[in-house]
Amino acid sequence: MTTVLLGGLGTTTRIWGPQFDVLEDAIALDLPGHGTAPVPDGPVDIESIARDVLDVVPGSFAFVGVSIGGFVGMWLGVNAPERVERLLLACTGAKIGDRDEYYARAARVREEGTEPLVAGARERWFTPAFRDDPRAEAILDDLRGISRAGYAACAEAVGDWDFREEARRIAVPTLVVYGREDPVTSADVRTQLAHLPSVEIAGAHLANVESPDEFNHQLRSSG
Repeated sequence: MTTVLLGGLGTTTRIWGPQFDVLEDAIALDLPGHGTAPVPDGPVDIESIARDVLDVVPGSFAFVGVSIGGFVGMWLGVNAPERVERLLLACTGAKIGDRDEYYARAARVREEGTEPLVAGARERWFTPAFRDDPRAEAILDDLRGISRAGYAACAEAVGDWDFREEARRIAVPTLVVYGREDPVTSADVRTQLAHLPSVEIAGAHLANVESPDEFNHQLRSSG
């Protein structure tokens, strides 16, 4: 079975390197304007990203999403359950953060680029013990290269996202994985998905990168 991988805001398919070690048939996709994906010429939302996944990937598939990638997985689990065999939602929530904060971040990136975001991303994405690891540095370098329009459009999509009511209608087998030290998925955020099975592993917001063995164990177990 094909497994589709979709990462977080400001990341590229690089974050999935450790998961390719255990997946025989995987497709890693970039968010709009991230990595090799085309830069959007207007607004995007979670539904449009999800529909792009359905257009690109034939047949049914398993889906693994981190952060905004997890948003997309939730939307698919409610709106296209006939296409999704199972979901692994990592370091995510049905609503994260404040809309105004994400829109302000988008405006800043349109003006200044993503470089001013690197220091904050380093602290959210990785624990202190991992922040200077070459693997972390490479992912932060990718953030520096994300297009302004792509990052900003996806940041606004995050700000607009509120799936707290709909998440209870996810109709496929689902596992939620949290990073033990993830500052993004606070207790309030985790409560939103408390009706779903969940596990906690070591790491912060990109726990799949920092704790690949634990993450991959959950990836295999959820199958």
